[in-house]
Amino acid sequence: MRVILSGGGSGGHIYPALAIYNELKSRHPEMQFLYIGTANSLEADIVPREGIPFQVITSRGFKRRFSFDTLRTIAVASSGFLQAGRIIRDYAPDLVIGTGGYVSGPSVLQAALCRIPTMIHEQNALPSLTNRLLARFVKHIALSFPEARDFLPGSANITITGNPTRRSLLQQDHLRAIQELRLDPDKFTVLFVQGSLGSATVNKVICQTLSRILFRGDTQILFVTGHSHFAMVQGIVDEQSLTDATDLHLHAYLYDVGLGLSVADLIVSRAGGMMAEINLLGIPAIYIPSPFVADNHQEYNARAVENYGAAAVIREKELNPETLYEQIAALLDHPESLKSMSSQALSLAKPGAAAALADIAESLMGLNL
Repeated sequence: MRVILSGGGSGGHIYPALAIYNELKSRHPEMQFLYIGTANSLEADIVPREGIPFQVITSRGFKRRFSFDTLRTIAVASSGFLQAGRIIRDYAPDLVIGTGGYVSGPSVLQAALCRIPTMIHEQNALPSLTNRLLARFVKHIALSFPEARDFLPGSANITITGNPTRRSLLQQDHLRAIQELRLDPDKFTVLFVQGSLGSATVNKVICQTLSRILFRGDTQILFVTGHSHFAMVQGIVDEQSLTDATDLHLHAYLYDVGLGLSVADLIVSRAGGMMAEINLLGIPAIYIPSPFVADNHQEYNARAVENYGAAAVIREKELNPETLYEQIAALLDHPESLKSMSSQALSLAKPGAAAALADIAESLMGLNL
């Protein structure tokens, strides 16, 4: 059996695909996989590290307003569609799985037109344009949020699976992670991470709260800046004379983000695909939804979790050093609130999501008849 996986642009699309891969591979060691992504992308960095064969197509997102750039995007998308078709004909997969991002569209659509079984997984409460378009063509749709169902046309089968998470998360050794990250096991740990790409705007605000958080004395900070923002953050930290602060730990990126999640007592993050892993580990969260994602879908995600009492939400346009520090301090000063948020997060977790997705994949390939 051969399976093509496609999804990219952010970790929120890539890591669910890897979770599906790991689950299927554990069940069927002989199964073959191919990942379709774009060059010079996050998936081009992450996927080969997992030992999965990787092929490239051209892909580009559409802007909401028509312009001459739209014509260029159409040309790129058309080229990617033809490239995906050639790959699919050559590889002859038994199933194609799309986990989001513009790159997944050509591969899934080509497979559907060739009558190859297809499924998509939507991680957000508001589905992406790509998945809304694909919904009419695929055999099966898996959702992380039940709220997404109302936005999808067509008659495909729909299953609420949750967002798959990496098996390694629940296998992390907490003490080993503390040692590897050089943290103090007796201090409260706040993890700042603004998605796989980071955010210059949010990072600057975080920098203005560092000294106040560190001044508390009982709290340490693990700050993942994103590769392209590390130098800027390091410069601000130097200006504030925090370079030698023993409770401040700066990282450009954590390839094993599970290390950071396993030590976090509170996380401040975007509201993307990592939310499922945050819930799985019961980490109290402050979400700052990215306003730059399509259709503002991260705020839909954050509000859905906030409604269950598992997180607090600060919109970026309301974010400043005062609002951020006040929200953090309010939680640090009220352990009962942290405990309640942790409990609610755990209640939302779906640890069986990867298994549920693998079950659907097996069904589409006729393996569990």
